[in-house]
Amino acid sequence: MLDRRDHAHPKTAWQHLRLFFTGFAMGSADLVPGVSGGTMAFILGVYEDLLNAIKSFNTTSIRMLFSLKIKDFLAYVPLRFLIALGLGIGTAILFLSGFLSRTLDDPAGRVLLFAFFFGLVMASILAVGAQVRWSRGAIIGLVIGA
Repeated sequence: MLDRRDHAHPKTAWQHLRLFFTGFAMGSADLVPGVSGGTMAFILGVYEDLLNAIKSFNTTSIRMLFSLKIKDFLAYVPLRFLIALGLGIGTAILFLSGFLSRTLDDPAGRVLLFAFFFGLVMASILAVGAQVRWSRGAIIGLVIGA
């Protein structure tokens, strides 16, 4: 996690663009077998905001929508955040699926692609490790879980 800003409420064009490219990275990761867009969301610092945005689609927001309380709904659900991410994910899938498919078919390209995404997974491990309060119990849990 690079920072703890509130990504769920982008205000400037730069913040929207950053979310678009974050979504693009997530969509790129989703195209590679064994790699998750969620990993990219975590590395790029939007994972918690994404979970909270998804959780905002609940009975309260549905009631607001069906009772035509559109302003309340838009204030409750971070649609600009989800749209910016979604457009990035969709763009990556649309434009990179052919390229990544050809890269995965090429033995040398496959190795390089998996090495790149393995590096991203390792970065997420380091990011999580930096947030853990390491104690004897945490280390035992890590060993048992591994």
